[in-house]
Amino acid sequence: MQRDRAGNESKPAKPISIFVEPGTGGGEPPMDAVLVDQFDGVRNPAFQWTSGARDSALLSVAENPATDRLEFTFAELEGDNASAAFVSDGWGFDLTKGFRFRVDWIFRSKLQVAGEHGLRIALAADASTTSGDLFEGVEAVIGRDDSGEIVAFRRLADGQTVEDDATTVSRAVDIGAVYFDYDATSDTLKLSISRFDDPNAFVIENLRSKLGTDRAALLLGAFADGFTPAIAANDALLDNLVVEEGLLNTNVELLSSGFGLIPTKSDDFNDNALSSDWLSFTTDAAVVSPAEADGRLEIAVSQNNQSGAGATEIGGVTGSDWAIDLNSDARLRIDWRFNAPETEFGDVRLGVGLAQAFAPATGDISEGVLFVFRQSDQGAQEGVVVKRSGAEQSSTLTMRERARGTLYLTWEAAANRLKISMDGFSDDSPTIVSNVRTASLTTARLVLFAESQQLSPAVTGPDAYFDNFFLDVGTLTAPPPPPGSSLTGGPPALSAPAFAGAAAPSAGEINASPCPFDLNSDGVVNAADLEALLARSSPPPTSAEIQALLNSFGPCPG
Repeated sequence: MQRDRAGNESKPAKPISIFVEPGTGGGEPPMDAVLVDQFDGVRNPAFQWTSGARDSALLSVAENPATDRLEFTFAELEGDNASAAFVSDGWGFDLTKGFRFRVDWIFRSKLQVAGEHGLRIALAADASTTSGDLFEGVEAVIGRDDSGEIVAFRRLADGQTVEDDATTVSRAVDIGAVYFDYDATSDTLKLSISRFDDPNAFVIENLRSKLGTDRAALLLGAFADGFTPAIAANDALLDNLVVEEGLLNTNVELLSSGFGLIPTKSDDFNDNALSSDWLSFTTDAAVVSPAEADGRLEIAVSQNNQSGAGATEIGGVTGSDWAIDLNSDARLRIDWRFNAPETEFGDVRLGVGLAQAFAPATGDISEGVLFVFRQSDQGAQEGVVVKRSGAEQSSTLTMRERARGTLYLTWEAAANRLKISMDGFSDDSPTIVSNVRTASLTTARLVLFAESQQLSPAVTGPDAYFDNFFLDVGTLTAPPPPPGSSLTGGPPALSAPAFAGAAAPSAGEINASPCPFDLNSDGVVNAADLEALLARSSPPPTSAEIQALLNSFGPCPG
């Protein structure tokens, strides 16, 4: 059974932590426990699980109502790999608050292996709910490898171990409990198989910054890799989850952030069929093909062997009948993955665009702000591209060291600026794009796209996708009409008295104004703007800026 502070027990509870000795941190849960789950199918509707397995014939997970346990069945592997897991469904831990939880385990594997298999208990920033794989997070592993029976604590990034306990601990017992203890003030996580407050616990410092998020889902799973024997369900199980302290949030998506909100618009892309909220587009389906598959929005890119004019192809999705009103605040987040091969030719991109003028028929974003993940002969890059009047007004790309993450966009209507971050809405050093909204461009259409220029390499769907989209805050309106169209849409243009115009951006900000050197917002670039630029002290104007302003003398476009 499962209960929480607000729930009622619907049947007699079984003993808790029967595998551990009294005084070691186990035993009956405290009366004010945040959450107790005994895996008997009875639980609060707000704290459900979703299960998945890469290949259930090789490794499966099931909640057994006869034994009230979470059981894993391993088939014999001959060089294969497999995974399966229960993952918290829409809820998890708030990493701005401290928490502690424990889980009981049994794992009996006595035969020699050439590889590794075992149970995993993990805080997951990124995991697959369809395969049970852990990509980003911290795990405790109870298992067996070539050296024998082991306990291992690890932090994973992009599916690879980047931090561990250096020396894997030999395990002399087949039953026990795992303890996770997090201190939000010091941002420190301690893991142990002995007890809470274990002086010999494995410690991970700076957890939030390392995971790049302020929330984490809970993953209870198993894995096998190499040549490993079969294990029956009664020899590989987890039971009795007890969350003794902490804040559980009921709006937690993998690699997403923000709690307690009913989103304005969202899509987890889990039904493998594009919903009516989206309009799919592509200029050449043989080169760029968007599709909802494997529980995500994949945008596969084939080898682009074209060259010369018209060789660039683009495809993706956009809101079918909705756009974001830039007269109101908005906040959105979306998971992404882009793992393109290195190339000496071409330019292939995955991008998120706030398109103020967009033609789905041609894929042309003529006005707006884009954040792109790029692979070209210059390597892996990411950054902001500002489009004005059909051309790139500015492009600020830096080297990219990650292949997946979450993109956070915060639109501040009063300040007329967009904040962009990979580290959460509360990031204190985001990329800022100012003067995005103009008197006539007051609506933005969300565009999720991939773009392939001439001679670009192929990128498969599992390496180019979006997932877990949330528009947590925002006002929806009709999409702006395509450029050159006689159709109308979106909110009315702001009148001149109501619209303050462009403002001089602060140092380090990207200026998206169509007339960036109209520093006094009077609709013309002249000597008054030159005087304002020369008067700037931090940072002082560069000769390139001065020349660019002089070249812009005259009325602003539009």
